[in-house]
Amino acid sequence: MGYKRINTIEDLMQNANRAKIYRTIMSYPGSSFSDLRVLLGIKNGTLSHHLMKLEREGLITSKKMGIFRRFYPSGGNVPKDLEERIMDVILDNPGISQS
Repeated sequence: MGYKRINTIEDLMQNANRAKIYRTIMSYPGSSFSDLRVLLGIKNGTLSHHLMKLEREGLITSKKMGIFRRFYPSGGNVPKDLEERIMDVILDNPGISQS
């Protein structure tokens, strides 16, 4: 059995697991790998494979937040983590002090 190259989003969504993962991320943006694994009941390797494909094709994006990698639909707002928000405040307010 050979592998088929995926050329379109429709082809990408032909896989039932991949379509379920994508729909879940659309419904629950910011889900972690563990969240998705529990919600969908998909094995680690299978979930990892489909997440990489969805991200490589630009349908989802991920961001490391603390010890977790969180997954979001592409084009959506990915929340900033605390360090990024602090840096924004410092850059917007030169000379700011802790007080």
